[in-house]
Amino acid sequence: MGDVHLELGRFDEALSRFDQALQITQEHDDSFLYGLHDWSMADYYEATGDLIASLSRRQRALDSLQQLGWLVSVIDTQIALGDTALALGDRAQAQAAWHEALRLIGQRRLPQTAQAQTRLARLDQEVELDAARS
Repeated sequence: MGDVHLELGRFDEALSRFDQALQITQEHDDSFLYGLHDWSMADYYEATGDLIASLSRRQRALDSLQQLGWLVSVIDTQIALGDTALALGDRAQAQAAWHEALRLIGQRRLPQTAQAQTRLARLDQEVELDAARS
């Protein structure tokens, strides 16, 4: 429910729901739930303009999901981590995250392949434009 409130711009209600979810997560001490909570909080912080907190939460989500071996969730998180890093102006971290997503995808046919490749291509174009302007 927190994600729905977040999408609707109801940030206080979203945060309240995320706090409730954290209580349930702590009761069950479930690593996957911690990862999902961190993912949701990253979205919350991004929506409210705190990109540094968002990046930190994405990293925490990534750590939790890697420990569990949830490959598709790890790939999604790597892509989102790159998006947040780029929004903060850290092209190198964004590029590293997207390359890692592609490495994890490997030969698998996943929709995330196009996401990571498109983001890397746009980043390359930005770097080329910056170089041309200099």
